[in-house]
Amino acid sequence: MKNLRFWILLGGSLCVCALYLLQIYLSQKIFAEQRMLMQGQQFASMSGTYEASWKQLATRLYQVSSKDPALAEVLKRNNIAIQANKSGATETAPAPAPVQPPATPKAKTPVGP
Repeated sequence: MKNLRFWILLGGSLCVCALYLLQIYLSQKIFAEQRMLMQGQQFASMSGTYEASWKQLATRLYQVSSKDPALAEVLKRNNIAIQANKSGATETAPAPAPVQPPATPKAKTPVGP
């Protein structure tokens, strides 16, 4: 009977230790996930300042490229088009590649009487 109690207590204590170690591991994983989430939220909250900075950069590129032909050539070579809006702001976007419609065979048109 003493032998059986020993093995039951040993098995129970091993289960408790395993659960304790699992709890430590999972709490560390949750802490890391919360830290990543917080960093993502901070980055998202700063997006407004990045947008203003990108618009300012695009405005400066537009102003300089109209005066500097070398910069204008580099922008053209990289398919970057800068156009001024009517409101005075600028937008940068890659120029779309020309799309050609697929070649279709000539259709025969019926001639009426």
